[in-house]
Amino acid sequence: MRIGQTSVIFFISKLASSLLSFFAMVYFARLLGSETLGIYFLVLAVVTWFQLIATLGLTKAVIKRLSEGDEASEFVTAGLTLQFTILGGLIGIIFLFREYIEAYIGATVAELAVFILAANILFSFIGGVLKGSHRVHTYAILDIGGNAGRSILQLGAVAAGFGLTGLLIGHAAGTAIIIVLSLFAISVGVHTPQKRHFVSLLSYAKYAWLGGFQRKTFSWMDTIVLGFFVSAGLIGIYEIAWNIASFMAIFSIAISQTLFPEISDASSDEQLDTVSSYLRDGITYCGLFLIPGLFGSVLIGEQILAIYGEEFTQGVYILTLLIFARLIYSYQRQFTTTLNSIDRPDLAFRVNVVFVGSNLALNVGMIWAYGWIGAAVATACSAAIGLVVGYWYVRKTVSFDVPALELGKQWIAALVMALLVAAIIQGLAAVDQPVTIPVAILLAGVGAGAFFTTLIAISRNFRTTVFDNLPFDVPWVRNSDSRF
Repeated sequence: MRIGQTSVIFFISKLASSLLSFFAMVYFARLLGSETLGIYFLVLAVVTWFQLIATLGLTKAVIKRLSEGDEASEFVTAGLTLQFTILGGLIGIIFLFREYIEAYIGATVAELAVFILAANILFSFIGGVLKGSHRVHTYAILDIGGNAGRSILQLGAVAAGFGLTGLLIGHAAGTAIIIVLSLFAISVGVHTPQKRHFVSLLSYAKYAWLGGFQRKTFSWMDTIVLGFFVSAGLIGIYEIAWNIASFMAIFSIAISQTLFPEISDASSDEQLDTVSSYLRDGITYCGLFLIPGLFGSVLIGEQILAIYGEEFTQGVYILTLLIFARLIYSYQRQFTTTLNSIDRPDLAFRVNVVFVGSNLALNVGMIWAYGWIGAAVATACSAAIGLVVGYWYVRKTVSFDVPALELGKQWIAALVMALLVAAIIQGLAAVDQPVTIPVAILLAGVGAGAFFTTLIAISRNFRTTVFDNLPFDVPWVRNSDSRF
């Protein structure tokens, strides 16, 4: 199977689950309002930081060692042992400091937070085992099941009148169900590890943990800091904007997670040209949905947010800034993924130190000065800083060329799309027709069609990549040299 086909499977799975989550979140927003959602997201933010401490790069280390193909059972057993030991200690800490944690969140949720934490950690570990075994597509299918299960259970609980408690129980229970199903998909057994297996995992994890910390910092640092400065209602609106931006980043995540084990395998065999080719492909396509999404947020972002309720439309500028931040971060992630997969977690560690430090400092300073707008700007700026540093270290270790021409064509296609959508909006204004929510959804579809049609027309590389990954041959299209 080509890498592009694997990425598409992952993308379609994530897209389907994200669509379900999208509709569920619209329902929650309209029924519960931004304040309840804000508290819910604060719980998830706190759980995420405890989860980060619990994993300490362990999942990433398991993925790396399993992708190398030797002694898989021993590494899995060693990783699981370390994982449960750390988790037990953290649960004790949560209950010890529950009074302060619940005061910060604004709700009595310690027990439910522990339930979510344990479920998230175990599923994350199982996902790492599948990814390291080159079964990213299997993980994708299970992941969609987990997201779907959570959304369905949450919908039922909220409809039954359980409110915030229903959101939290549904989240935890949905993850627990998919964990049970995931166990049947694992082909790696359990075998008594030796000391060297623990040492090998920890030697990689001591650098890789900051990669996880970096990603969680990008996703949740602004939320944590916002919890000290703004109301739960504004946090709810901010997180809805973040969810929309994250929805557009699904394809970028799919590429990154698909390429990691492939680059790792090529690097182990010292196939440097293959590593370079994979990296170039990752950079080429990781912004494929975010670039047109950025233009779209400027044109119809207010109407898209109105789907959740009128109170959410005040986050339109936040939405544009966060999509821009996710676009920058998608390129940075390709660089750090490459460094980790070629067994240079030390360099990825340096990139992550710079990113985490700048993200924390900028969020605290800019949120204190400018509120939630400052949070979005800080997130984008720290991603840009991490991108520059990541590019610097990758260029020192891997020979590759930035696909500037292909990236430029994507921006041109997005501009064509924006001009078309803007012209339609102007035409509607001329006949006194407002851009309602249904019209905005229709415009989004028209814009997407215009973007991809234009890109296929002007980019031979994109055109051949698309046809190369079709399940049937198109004889008049010359195959590309891409491995994607």
